Amino acid sequence: MIKNLLVSKKSGISLIEVLAVIAIIGILTSVSIPAYFYLKKSNDFNLAVWQTANSVRMAQMKAKSGEGDSAWGINVATGKVTIFKGTSFSGRDASFDETAKISGVSGTAGSNPVIFTKVAGFPQSPASITLNSDSDSRSININEKGIVSY
Repeated sequence: MIKNLLVSKKSGISLIEVLAVIAIIGILTSVSIPAYFYLKKSNDFNLAVWQTANSVRMAQMKAKSGEGDSAWGINVATGKVTIFKGTSFSGRDASFDETAKISGVSGTAGSNPVIFTKVAGFPQSPASITLNSDSDSRSININEKGIVSY
């Protein structure tokens, strides 16, 4: 009985164990936050490329269907993509514009605007639209038959 009184077990968590767990959580957080922001930026850019290519296809489809009895085109600017009705961006009827915001793009280059002919849906000339981000660059190509690749 005396032995039982001398050897008593204490249960619980010590302060050192709590500090070790907090330190591990802090290290994991400091590693994962930059990775999260990098992946978010990369995902935003990939989504912008997809939205732009999809808008090109939409403008082509509107031209093929003869919607509004007119040619249709696309104009890409930093931060937005505009599908427009008409044979030029400056002479378009702005009431038919369809604008989509794109994020993750820091600049654009290439053939702009791209106009698709009525009914045939071919671009007036082969085109290439380049989207740039801080660390990446992607091109959307439209060949003479109107096939979009990126």
